[in-house]
Amino acid sequence: MSALQDHLAPETALGSVLRNRLRTFILLVAVLALAMAWQTRWGVVTDTSWIITMCERMLGGDRLY
Repeated sequence: MSALQDHLAPETALGSVLRNRLRTFILLVAVLALAMAWQTRWGVVTDTSWIITMCERMLGGDRLY
């Protein structure tokens, strides 16, 4: 019985790796689809003046909070 288990063990490990990769790929596709839908509906915020102001204040010696 152990010879059979030793023979099947690499396939089981490979199956586990493939299952994890598939799960990761599906999650990635879901996040990308959600991001595309979000940006299509509500757009992308292009106002970056707040980060310029924050950087100027940090370089001036202020603390963020």
